[in-house]
Amino acid sequence: MVAAQVALNFSFTFVTVFLPFYIREASHLDAQGTLLWTGLIMGAAPFAASITSPFWAHFTTKASPKGVFEKGIISNFIAVLLMGLITNIRVLFALRLLQGLLGGLSTIGLIITTVASSKERLTRNIGIYQSGMTLGQLSGPPIGAAVASAFGFRAAFLVAAGFMLLILAFSRWGLGRIPPQQPAPRGTRSSTPMFPSWLLCFTSMIQISFFASVLPDLLAWLRVAPERAVAAAGLVVTSYGVSAAVGSYLIDRVAPSVPRRTVVLAAALSAAALQLLLAATSSLLAFTVVRMVQAGLVAGIMPLVISQVARQAGGVAIGTLNTARFAAHATGPLLATSVLSVASPFTLFALISGLSLGSLLTYLRSTAGFPSSGAGLTSGDEDPPRSGHEPDSL
Repeated sequence: MVAAQVALNFSFTFVTVFLPFYIREASHLDAQGTLLWTGLIMGAAPFAASITSPFWAHFTTKASPKGVFEKGIISNFIAVLLMGLITNIRVLFALRLLQGLLGGLSTIGLIITTVASSKERLTRNIGIYQSGMTLGQLSGPPIGAAVASAFGFRAAFLVAAGFMLLILAFSRWGLGRIPPQQPAPRGTRSSTPMFPSWLLCFTSMIQISFFASVLPDLLAWLRVAPERAVAAAGLVVTSYGVSAAVGSYLIDRVAPSVPRRTVVLAAALSAAALQLLLAATSSLLAFTVVRMVQAGLVAGIMPLVISQVARQAGGVAIGTLNTARFAAHATGPLLATSVLSVASPFTLFALISGLSLGSLLTYLRSTAGFPSSGAGLTSGDEDPPRSGHEPDSL
């Protein structure tokens, strides 16, 4: 499942890196109108996915998660294929919206990962799963840009669609049968209240998602020469992408031996402090190193929170928590560009740190008195039975 998610995120980011340039070429509007539609088209898929993700999670209690995953792959394949054939930006917006509405594939992947994991390996496997997502997001943009530059936009869309067919083949023949999941029993109490958990995941992912949208401005603030800016941006994004994947894995290795609330507290506080420290850096090297450590810490928070509720609250809870990822990807760039257009980088970093600390405080207050070690089960709970396919590893 991790390999499928790497390839899936690779195909998504493979497209998104050149999509703004494709929109600009297809648009017959003026610069301001094209910029507006670019924002709408880029944000349409994550916004729609944030709404429908819980629905698709709930649907796995009616149908096989494997079947739902494959239908989502097919719908995304059709949408990406059509994008390469369409040059009307309003139709592109509709296709991106449809892609989000019929997607939610990372949510289904999380559910399959939960089903395929023993209680002891759940947190680690979710961390590996998220690291796989990060790896796919890291490798997609440079290859997508290279293919689009060498062979054109249409060929690049075809390559992305081809990757989705490979993912479909892997799911069809590489995954065992997974029957519909048992819904969580009525009255099941999760050891992590849902809204504070969602809020913490949301603000944590904003710390990841906002950065690339304002990186050109931040590099100018660091006095990086314009002719070096693109190469420097690639170095920074690659560096913190790798550290996010590694950090998520390492934090999940520590989690089983330390109370979960302690790990979340340490990671979130440190990440918020390093977010502020970015404003005090004066060189590209120091800026990149601080961002790498900060991204590595914050990337481990969401897998810890998701694994805490995954066993008791079922697929709908996983889907609800995963909407935080989509919402952050839709909100982070808009928040960052809006703030930075009227204020300094320090104001932006302080705002994001403040939001993160506020959500952390809400989470800690809401989970006070709950057990926080192990897989996050409340006292006396048993690991609920998993239906059908249940190997101990991915």
